[in-house]
Amino acid sequence: MADSGDQKMRSQFPDLERVRTQANRDLIRNLSDTMVPWPRRIPFRWPTQAILESHASACYAHERSVREYCTRQGLMRSEVTKRIGGRSVSLTGAIIIPDQEAALRVADVAIRKQYAQGMTRIRQLHDQLAVSDQTARRVIHLMRTESDIDFLLLIQATQCVSNVLKEMGYRLDSGFLDIGCEDCASTTTVPRCAPHVQCVTDEQGKTSRVIHLPWSARELPLAGFSAKWLGSQSSVRRRALTALLGLDGIQFVERPGELRLRYLANEYELLISKPWTPDTDHQVDMVIIVENKDTYQHMPNMPQFGRGVVVFGQGRVAQKLVSQLLPWITQVPVVYWGDMDADGLEILDGLRGSGVCAYSVLMDENAYAEYADFATALDAASRPIVLHAPKQTPSLTPDERDLYVALSEGGSHSEAPRIEQERIPLDVACRAIAAIMRNMQKENGMRPDEDADCCVDDQTGDR
Repeated sequence: MADSGDQKMRSQFPDLERVRTQANRDLIRNLSDTMVPWPRRIPFRWPTQAILESHASACYAHERSVREYCTRQGLMRSEVTKRIGGRSVSLTGAIIIPDQEAALRVADVAIRKQYAQGMTRIRQLHDQLAVSDQTARRVIHLMRTESDIDFLLLIQATQCVSNVLKEMGYRLDSGFLDIGCEDCASTTTVPRCAPHVQCVTDEQGKTSRVIHLPWSARELPLAGFSAKWLGSQSSVRRRALTALLGLDGIQFVERPGELRLRYLANEYELLISKPWTPDTDHQVDMVIIVENKDTYQHMPNMPQFGRGVVVFGQGRVAQKLVSQLLPWITQVPVVYWGDMDADGLEILDGLRGSGVCAYSVLMDENAYAEYADFATALDAASRPIVLHAPKQTPSLTPDERDLYVALSEGGSHSEAPRIEQERIPLDVACRAIAAIMRNMQKENGMRPDEDADCCVDDQTGDR
């Protein structure tokens, strides 16, 4: 039976797993970087001489296994001299991976397959698109999780778009579009029918070329492709296509943002994608913006304050679109009610920053304390909510800022940093909204309806 002491000591000896780990890393890096240095030296660190002396048999056995491994894998060794048992002994001081072929022998099977796939794709890009090695390696890194079918579709898409652009007056030379630009010196004249090309120079002096195409991504004339294949503006497929065309950006006609709102009296619901102003028969006297869909659908009417609408904020959509699509919103009272979490308060800050003077309800420390039993540390997928350090929020009130800091990383509520607005009864929110509206009426010299302290059901008329 093996000496249990020697077995334990083996765990303190140099670990051969480091060699495989290093080979895996170098091969993956080599797919995106031609400058991986070979040979690769991996130093070994042995225990102290006292430990080697007391566990000499384990030391000799481990050294034999290291030498057998190097011989089997075609690896090189350098040696160090140690004193064990009163004599000098040569032990492995480092294992050396001499070249890429040796790294492939050592690496995991999955890494070898990934490397072989990557090198095949590089050859395909060289052969079919004549792109530079640097561009090819950048693209295979972008497309590393995409299937072989999608990679071949990318090549076809690049060829197709190149042909379309050449028909519009552009030249393609060695994988790079020769594009004239109105914003920089160029010998190429941009045809009147061509999409606009814009060169943008950043603070560091780097110039980026962005082409503006006259279609949406789904309208791009790619024969045999799904209209959805290119994906969103930030998809890896779009980024890879951009790189293969030698551009820094391709700007398609993007789908406009949409804002959803409902008249509280249930007259009708609107989906707005361009600036909208209500006609004289449907003037708006009050706007309530809520973050979540359930609250949006169930928000009741409050006729004592005139004709009101509720806007479905859809998370951060509200702060981006409300002021653009509802240009009249600065002329009516606006109330915002969102989740009690860092995101909800950042949305409120951004909404005010866009020019909307919104009052908030149930988004301060008092509200958190009242409904703390419903606070959670998990998101909808039962994963821990990701927190970050507090940001600058110049548009929050002191009470809102206090709650924001408490719900951020390191804050006093960071162990349970979210109370969703659906957890708070609607009648509570309506009373808070009504209180704000009555105060505004008083400030404006209007006589508030003192009995109107709750909401009205349009079907029954009950308060």
